[in-house]
Amino acid sequence: MRSIMCLLACCIAYGQGADPSPAFEVASVKPSPLLRGPSPAICKGGPETNDPGFYTCTNSDISFLVAGAFQLHGYEFPSADSLDRRKYEISAKVPPGTTKEQFHRMLQMLLIERFKLRYHYEKREMQVYDVVVAKGGLKMTLSPSPQPPARIDQDRREEPPRRRAGDLGLDAEGYPIVPPLGRESQSIRSANGRERWASTDTEIKEIVSFVAVEMGGPATDSTGLKGKYDFTLSWVKDENSTAGGPTFVEALQEQLGLKVERKKGLVEVFVIDHLEKTPAGN
Repeated sequence: MRSIMCLLACCIAYGQGADPSPAFEVASVKPSPLLRGPSPAICKGGPETNDPGFYTCTNSDISFLVAGAFQLHGYEFPSADSLDRRKYEISAKVPPGTTKEQFHRMLQMLLIERFKLRYHYEKREMQVYDVVVAKGGLKMTLSPSPQPPARIDQDRREEPPRRRAGDLGLDAEGYPIVPPLGRESQSIRSANGRERWASTDTEIKEIVSFVAVEMGGPATDSTGLKGKYDFTLSWVKDENSTAGGPTFVEALQEQLGLKVERKKGLVEVFVIDHLEKTPAGN
């Protein structure tokens, strides 16, 4: 009897189709009108914005759309510069309650359906930036524990911090002033080629992700650090700046006790197998 019940359960499970992929209620994809001079892509709306139910993206080439849909860094999409540069615009109605993850899946399905996108991932060797604890030891401060409820500053913790102008002025060394932070907060300010990143309750994976963004390549974690840390990092962004100061890599080692080592490694990259230049009808 037990064997029969198991068999029936398997048959029922097999007969049920998989949950359908999330999709926009309505979506339009068409060529953007020709514009004179350089014009940036402009995307607005969607989950976690002021207009979550409607998404538009104009003057966007296909590499921009693919990178956004699949959340790719430049080094993860080596063929981006070789793709066609004609521009497109998207208008889409987003179902209520759509999460950011579902939204990106919707964009992926839209590209698959309208541009007949076919792709795969593969490993390729490239330079990797490995983060290790410097010889002088760690210089960050462990965050206090237990930690109170999360308070998110102007930048979301699941994403690299967004730069803001040094609107609070500059300190005596010429670095932008960062406002006082609560727990689980972070902020980055930029002014005159100088940058300052302040963060609390920060895991090493967040710092490694930021290293990847700053270095423009994949970064790995060989620190073995498991805790959460508070820190302030200040560096000179513009190499041509006349003002003295450490580079990003120098600041990491001098101020946080973290060293960036360059090495070769295998990195997963996004490869396009097929892509139509003209989107299918709406």
